[in-house]
Amino acid sequence: MPYGPEATPQLSPGGRVPPGVEVAGLRHHVPVSDYCERTASGLWGEPYNAVSNLAFLVASGVLLWLVARRRPAPPVRVWLLPALLGVVGLCSLSFHTLATGFTEALDSLSILAFVLVALTVLLHDMWAVPWRWAWLSAPAFVAFAVAVDAPLIALAGTRAALGGYLPALLGLVGVAVGLWLRRGVRRYGTWLLWAAGVFAVSLTARTLDRPLCTDIPIGTHFVWHILNAVVLFVVGYAVLDRYLRGSVSRVRAARPEDHGWIVGTLTAAWGSTTAVAHGVAYDAGTLPALIAEDGGERTGLLTYVIADGALEVVTIDALARRSGTGTALLAAAADAAREAGVGRLWLVTTNDNLDALRFYQRRGMRIAAVTPGGVDASRLLKPSIPAVGSYGIPLRDELTLELRL
Repeated sequence: MPYGPEATPQLSPGGRVPPGVEVAGLRHHVPVSDYCERTASGLWGEPYNAVSNLAFLVASGVLLWLVARRRPAPPVRVWLLPALLGVVGLCSLSFHTLATGFTEALDSLSILAFVLVALTVLLHDMWAVPWRWAWLSAPAFVAFAVAVDAPLIALAGTRAALGGYLPALLGLVGVAVGLWLRRGVRRYGTWLLWAAGVFAVSLTARTLDRPLCTDIPIGTHFVWHILNAVVLFVVGYAVLDRYLRGSVSRVRAARPEDHGWIVGTLTAAWGSTTAVAHGVAYDAGTLPALIAEDGGERTGLLTYVIADGALEVVTIDALARRSGTGTALLAAAADAAREAGVGRLWLVTTNDNLDALRFYQRRGMRIAAVTPGGVDASRLLKPSIPAVGSYGIPLRDELTLELRL
């Protein structure tokens, strides 16, 4: 109800002025007043909430600076999250100063945009999911969010769904655990698990803003801003770091302490350490080897032999597909051949290995020979070679591919 010039308005908990009241003869209109700190209409009705948005802008600025100093310039996807982090800060600032329904929508939509883009980019960069499939995670997450939020809000209100952010917390935990369990990207899983913990604390501060109005007049929503800026920074930095490191940080020569891992990797991939090609059986566990590493974890293995003026790749295994591991191993093998003074790198694959044929040819190798029945002959040396290979193709022939250095 309106108050006269001499009247004292009744404030809501925390000293907030209800929308549409007159104070000292002036009518104040606060279209959206959801936070404890708002005690009056106007740009500075929520000073702590407004100023704390600088945390988003600072985090965005740091990330943009880190991206901009990289030469050559990173692809667009690396810029997206730092830029969206700044958009989140600006939209939140507009809401906590103007406090209108429109700025409230901008605030919510900017956060949703960050979540959806982050999920898509993480799937592409961390799991090597093609863009045409990675983008499907956006509508899938929206459907998941509705499925989680709708029943909780209907039964117990928005506070039960942590203001609608519970799906984001669950999604962050899920992505973090998935990364932590994956070779080569475990470091990012650890980062995001810590970020999820900070996010849980920030959500707690956001949820307790109204209940603690009487005890904390300025509210706790500004804590949400500061901690949430940390969370979004970590997510953006994980994508940047992944790009800066590349999918494989280095390839090195095997050391004696790698022997157990080499044997285990070969046995898992080939059934034993024995590799057979062009009528020759190799004990690959005893051959010179190259090991790919990412973040200190071994992610790939290549064994080889140098003979007759050429380097033959005997086995090559990438533990994380579409991560660049195979490319890095092959390039390192070419370097080893040059260092050994040989001008040819070659290998043998089988007629069913369509993915490998595409991979090798896209990296400059050419088909030098086809040996009909070559696998049938190799099966005499290694009976465990199956009769049917990839894509249900009968496993019969050998193809030799080579790269002139």
